[in-house]
Amino acid sequence: MRYVEIVCGLLGTLLVTWSMVDTAAARAASPLPTPRVVTVDVVAKRFSFTPDRIEVSRGDHVKLSIRSADGTHGLAIKRLKVDIQVPRGGAPVVLEFDATQAGQFSITCSEYCGKGHNDMKALLVVNEPDAR
Repeated sequence: MRYVEIVCGLLGTLLVTWSMVDTAAARAASPLPTPRVVTVDVVAKRFSFTPDRIEVSRGDHVKLSIRSADGTHGLAIKRLKVDIQVPRGGAPVVLEFDATQAGQFSITCSEYCGKGHNDMKALLVVNEPDAR
């Protein structure tokens, strides 16, 4: 009788432990939450981007709707291999990409626009997604 109680107790402990390990492994292997579509309106003008900081989460699909308030500009994020020309005239152009890696990424103007061109910068911040 005592032997049966010990075996049942051990089996119960093993099942609980296995269940906890299995749940933790499933959580670690689970894909990112359903991607959000994040749309940001960006204005390029001598010699700045507005907003100058854009925050998204890893896994988001990002749409930047960019328009120029004056001359021709460009918007480039070299580490993500994206670059788009923003023509004068105010009509927006859309740059779309998936934020696949977390980190901070410099945004620069890729079309020479005058003496302050090298100061025309912004920052894209890709955060790890919150547990949803």
